[in-house]
Amino acid sequence: MSDLKNKNTMNKKHDETPLLRIRGLKYAYSNDKHALNGIDLDIWNGEKLAILGANGAGKSTFFLNLNGVLKADAGSIELDGVKMSQNKKDLNRLRSSIGIVFQDPDNQIIASTVRGEVSFGPMNQEIPVEEVRIRTEAAMKRMDIEQFADRAPHYLSSGEKKRVAIADIIAMHPEIFIFDEPTAALDPASSQMLEGVLDRLSDEGRTIVVSTHDVNFAYRWADRIIVFKDGKIIAQGTPDEIFRNREVLEAANLHEPTLMTVTDHLKSAGLIPESSDNPRSVEAFVRMTKELTALSEKTTDTGVEQSA
Repeated sequence: MSDLKNKNTMNKKHDETPLLRIRGLKYAYSNDKHALNGIDLDIWNGEKLAILGANGAGKSTFFLNLNGVLKADAGSIELDGVKMSQNKKDLNRLRSSIGIVFQDPDNQIIASTVRGEVSFGPMNQEIPVEEVRIRTEAAMKRMDIEQFADRAPHYLSSGEKKRVAIADIIAMHPEIFIFDEPTAALDPASSQMLEGVLDRLSDEGRTIVVSTHDVNFAYRWADRIIVFKDGKIIAQGTPDEIFRNREVLEAANLHEPTLMTVTDHLKSAGLIPESSDNPRSVEAFVRMTKELTALSEKTTDTGVEQSA
């Protein structure tokens, strides 16, 4: 499909080991069709990875195979250079190392109180009780849900439940955070809160994988984008590489991010130099326009002085 498929856009050294290496991963819910059909992917420590693709492309199935909830029919998964098997020890390591925040928090939340829910994961990691308490309190404080600690989570709002689900995973201290369509059903304020959480986790050097249908979010946030279709990876690359590839966009039914379209139109109109980098966030776009305006005013003032 695309010459981006096998391109190593992260420019990693050949002797560097990826945090997670997936090779030839296959999974079928029935004998008729593979939900995953030969997935090859390296995930690097500290990277921000966005996964795009239509519903049914295989994104959620891929996540559930990564942390051992589903058992792959074929292929291999290596964590920190160690090949994982289906024995209990390796499955426990995968589940402790790879934390998933599901799209619908009601599918994740099982405890009768928020505190009980957030402490459930660490308790199953068989760590000391005091450490469980410290992690639970820290995770609730981080997600600003301390006031709900003794409340039943199922009576919270969608945004509040999402914060509880994220606190669940934070308390487990995984190496990799996976968010499956995290902004689904969230209002703008909750979505902004969630993006702030992702940014803070990234600033701490955590590895974050997010599946999303929001191309504007993927464009401004991700280091690298993976595109799924029919259980396969059809392309991977930087946000600019992916969204400049018309063949990939059409195949995956994606569209350009708004800022890319606007900036390209301004360049075509001669209002922005062709050599300027495309801003990937609103903040970067505003900075660029202010800088160009200041430069234009300075040039105008210099011209007036010379003519005088």
